[in-house]
Amino acid sequence: MFVKQVNDRRLSRALKNYREGKPPGEDLRGRKPRKIDPAKIAFIEQHINSFPVCESHYTRNDNVNRKYLSLLLNIRRMYDLYKEACLKGNREFVKESCYRHIFNTQFNLHLQKPRKYTCKNCDSYKIKKMDTNLTVEEKAALETTYELHLRKAERARECVKRDSSNPNTEMYVISMDLQKALPFPILTISDAYYKRNLYVYNFGINDMKIKAGYFYYWDEAIAARGSLEIASSLLIHFKKVLSSKPAIKHIVI
Repeated sequence: MFVKQVNDRRLSRALKNYREGKPPGEDLRGRKPRKIDPAKIAFIEQHINSFPVCESHYTRNDNVNRKYLSLLLNIRRMYDLYKEACLKGNREFVKESCYRHIFNTQFNLHLQKPRKYTCKNCDSYKIKKMDTNLTVEEKAALETTYELHLRKAERARECVKRDSSNPNTEMYVISMDLQKALPFPILTISDAYYKRNLYVYNFGINDMKIKAGYFYYWDEAIAARGSLEIASSLLIHFKKVLSSKPAIKHIVI
């Protein structure tokens, strides 16, 4: 036997309505959401806008207007900071569900790490393939172009494997990549979440034969992350590493 607890006030009201012959009222739960004071909504929007954001380095083609918050943030942490701001200003705060709803519906912000870049040719093929207006000839040409692209990619992987295992001491084989911008410093105090960090750039070079990594980093106050910076990093690397390898005559990147 299950007994559901009901308070005395609800029982008294039900008995009173029964004695007076009043029919039970319709259950309106969930049908008439309580209106939120526009001033509270405006303060929530102001608080969310107070967090510094940055653009994705890799996913701008997918969603041009999407911005990314600090990796140290999540909605629960943002809501806690919002409550602290309300308490400091003697404001009445809303529930977390309301804060979360406004964040999800009124802002184009992302809290997760931006996904890594993908091949633009493969992405273009997937999009064009869904076009129902393509003719048979256009579909055949699309498939041919995609197949050629896959063969080139496979050929590139074979070249990397071949060059990496080449015993020729006159050949220097490296791979290189610029890491995504890193915010610095990483602090967990409340005030730090509202301030824009200094971004640090890290350019990595990997010696494919001996599996050795080299990193060259600088911050945005020193330089940007364009072709000149990459060329300068390569020049520094070659002067530093190849000076001890006079037998090197060919460089494969």
